Amino acid sequence: MKRVFLSMSLAALPLCALADGEVSSGVFFGIDTGYTIGFQTNTSNNQGAQNNQSTTTVTTAPNYLNIGVKLGYNFYFSGSFGLRGYVDYIYGMNLTNIHTTESGITVTQHDGTHLHYVNLNVDVLINFFSSDSVTFGSFVGIGFGYGAMVSTGVQNNNNNNTSTTRNIGDGFIMPINLGLSLIAGGKHRIDLTMKIPTFGIRQNPINNQGGGNNNQQITDRHLIGMIGYSYTF
Repeated sequence: MKRVFLSMSLAALPLCALADGEVSSGVFFGIDTGYTIGFQTNTSNNQGAQNNQSTTTVTTAPNYLNIGVKLGYNFYFSGSFGLRGYVDYIYGMNLTNIHTTESGITVTQHDGTHLHYVNLNVDVLINFFSSDSVTFGSFVGIGFGYGAMVSTGVQNNNNNNTSTTRNIGDGFIMPINLGLSLIAGGKHRIDLTMKIPTFGIRQNPINNQGGGNNNQQITDRHLIGMIGYSYTF
């Protein structure tokens, strides 16, 4: 009897080792960090005699350093295929400091542009390699949400601070999610993610300084790259 039990235990060892590397369904929480590249489309309508229209796309829009959090649920139909739904929030920050001196007085200007993204996402999960301890995979999905850009400024002039805040623009966003993943122990996940923009955020109009003959429409799109860690409970 002891020999039969020992034989069954030895036969179960490979299955136990495999179970340690299996991916897990369940609630997950994660954090992300990365970088955003901004693309700006500027459409000008010259309302003169010729009524000309011109459109230019440039990469001079603000770039951002990102941090983010996400919360959702993984569900695996098998070891190689699954779905996940989650909500994520991404905050991007671009700060500049300008120092000028005039008549012996130093004026310091702290300018910042802040990006806020909130998305409801659905991703398809595909695992293409699994070992006893790690799993490599990829994912593709789409997000639906809201994006906003806010500018802030603080000017220090002879110890007198003046602060300003302006909503640059906001609107509906629908990024496409692409990425690669590594899963260790079935629960620890590292993602390399690229969020590709579809809809852009249209900037709010400001006072026209061109005498009313030149109307501009500026739209910002944000290509977001991130690396993140999440844990499945």
